[in-house]
Amino acid sequence: MREFETTFDKGLKKGLREDDENPRNKEALVECLNTKPSEEGLIPIVPVTTPMDVTMAWPFPQVFDRPLNDPVCDGVTNVGYSGNDPLSFEASSSTVVTITNGLPPFTWAITGTGLSWATATTYERTNTLVASVSATGTGSWTATDKCAKGTGSDTLVLFPGSATWGDNSADDYTSKTADRLMYEFQPDTNQTEAHAGYLGMGKGNGADRTNRSVIQFDIKSDLEALGATTIVSATLYCYLNLSVVGDHNVSAYRLLQNFVGGEVTWNSFSTGNAWNTAGCAAASDAGEDGGSYDRLATAEDTIALADGLAPGSYAFILDLTDLAQEWLDGTASEYGILLKSDNEEILNYLTVENREGPDTQRPYLEIEYT
Repeated sequence: MREFETTFDKGLKKGLREDDENPRNKEALVECLNTKPSEEGLIPIVPVTTPMDVTMAWPFPQVFDRPLNDPVCDGVTNVGYSGNDPLSFEASSSTVVTITNGLPPFTWAITGTGLSWATATTYERTNTLVASVSATGTGSWTATDKCAKGTGSDTLVLFPGSATWGDNSADDYTSKTADRLMYEFQPDTNQTEAHAGYLGMGKGNGADRTNRSVIQFDIKSDLEALGATTIVSATLYCYLNLSVVGDHNVSAYRLLQNFVGGEVTWNSFSTGNAWNTAGCAAASDAGEDGGSYDRLATAEDTIALADGLAPGSYAFILDLTDLAQEWLDGTASEYGILLKSDNEEILNYLTVENREGPDTQRPYLEIEYT
């Protein structure tokens, strides 16, 4: 190989060639891997591993005025991916994907509903895959390097998406709930949210002081918009606001009558429409929506709450998975549920916050879906 016959000082000082027309062996630095020009010339560095997976050390190879990717790409190892295949994750989440080998920059592509990359092109071998709240089903991704000789790829499978319905500011879907206390001692009085301030179950101090509560969530249209077809789980969370008095088994029953929050009382589910039996007591598993019964006889779920359980947490939790699936399928009307204690004979009660309670303490329904 012929040595330079002219002084190379100026090119090393500038560090870049002045004109694309400069031929090889002229006073300009065309390209220099793993060193950097300085006023003293090329500064040697500690040997490093190049994209070609070889160790570079002084003296470095001669530099030629030709496209860089020609000699470099010849030795590049194809882009690889050794992560989970398929890669599974949740809607409303993100996950970091890491590839191996290849020469940057990397171009990232993706298919699937509600899926995207944080960055379309990276010089790093990582990127963040973002799944929106509407992400569902399956997808795939690819990452192609500069040389376009190798492609990392994977299949994507979404874990259940998750969303909440309630009136806390953090809930995904707000203004989709209704609830109300029903008080036997005031059978024709709607216990307005501002007046009662809570949902109650059990027996108060005195005759005819039974408390029951109703709560309703409007979820079907939102789930359909998300493309949901299957309810993986549906969990009701209520926040205890007073210590529990007495031991309770509190159950949730599917309602067969469509109550109106601002009208429902112990005697009526809406103005002019009486419960079949006061207190939403007419129960049958053979009942139909809007028929001669008020609720199903079999509970959707039951939770045991012990005497003295302290307030200040979402300790009141019920599983409504099967009922939420029926609401989504349209096989049950979204009339809501009755919350009732099995102990209504003696002084024995508990209360939870209602939809007008403090933010972060209001009831909410969390649903996982696919």
